[in-house]
Amino acid sequence: MKNMKKLAGLALAASTLVGCTSTINGLVGGDDPILTGAGEDVIVAELQELYEDAYATVGKTALVNQILVRIAELEIAEDTTRDAAYINGRIDEKLLTAAKSSSYKVDNVFSEERFVLTLRNQGYIIPTPTSYSTDSAVLNADYSDYKTRKLRQDVLLEILNEEYVLDEYATLFEITEIREVEYIYIDAATIVLNDEINQIQSYINDIRADGNANLEDFADAWKDYKKNEIDVEAARIGTAADESKSIESKYTNSNSYTIAYGVERAKALIDNAEYYVNKVIINTDATFSTTVKNNLFASTVASTLISIGDHHYLPSPNNAQSIYVADNSRHYVIRVNVIDENSPLADKQEAAIVLAKTKLTTSTVVLHYLEKYSVSIHEQDLYDYIKESYDYPQD
Repeated sequence: MKNMKKLAGLALAASTLVGCTSTINGLVGGDDPILTGAGEDVIVAELQELYEDAYATVGKTALVNQILVRIAELEIAEDTTRDAAYINGRIDEKLLTAAKSSSYKVDNVFSEERFVLTLRNQGYIIPTPTSYSTDSAVLNADYSDYKTRKLRQDVLLEILNEEYVLDEYATLFEITEIREVEYIYIDAATIVLNDEINQIQSYINDIRADGNANLEDFADAWKDYKKNEIDVEAARIGTAADESKSIESKYTNSNSYTIAYGVERAKALIDNAEYYVNKVIINTDATFSTTVKNNLFASTVASTLISIGDHHYLPSPNNAQSIYVADNSRHYVIRVNVIDENSPLADKQEAAIVLAKTKLTTSTVVLHYLEKYSVSIHEQDLYDYIKESYDYPQD
């Protein structure tokens, strides 16, 4: 797929990265201290000492990654489906995924300030925004430095693995059960009223009437419905309907904070919930219960799906005509796209993201691309590291 005319450019890039002589560990001004203090009593490492330590611990790995990033750029250059907009979209997606970690929550609500402080502590430059967000899907700070220095490299290395799946390991699409699923769900524990059951059924009726409806709209509608329930319940505080003060205690955490804050916090929990999901999964994925997963990955699934509009829906395990899929913990409406070796390239590219993470070993991919681009190593320590780690060059 890729041609050989790029080898010269890569050879230049690689030689720039790894050096062409044994003087890679020699630095101009290497004896100079990194910093000094009053009376020369605070000396933190000489430049040469610091460099030697960094090179010995992480330097060789970083150099290999830089070579692979350059190879990824060459591979992607011929792939018109992976342009700058696509790469930037992957970077933005990775940023939002990082922000969703529970590590950045305070009282179960996302704290962008905590996220920013963590990245600053890792050495990234993140300017202070006008205000910090409490929604991990809408970030206010400027993360350009983090994207450039960290996430772009991560994304390019991921894409390189995915290109390997598509070009060199296409048999995975024949031997692996792959499904793209787009679904909305509601936790069974949150369904406590008959009105809520009726509301869910109305969504299902609407989807049956328009199989091409935007499922995310229904997830947003459910959030609005649940937040309205909070307002209705909180309005009973101070009335005869809350004579026991149980509602007041619920929204103030037993008078630990104000009612207004408690209401805001409850709504933030709903806003941060992901009731809509669109992803590719394989048969080892643990998203669904065993019963639902067995139906989803059954060899006959294509013939059992319910077609509505341009989409195909997984039927209920209990009713082959119903798209209301429920288990003990969640209630779903699930759109299904079966991906295999005959699927369009766009679908296979999405599947390759999952396959690269679950079916590949790093050493296999690194060895393949080092061989493909005939990379030469001119520094002994790096040569020994690559030889030991990836058996390259092979004898």
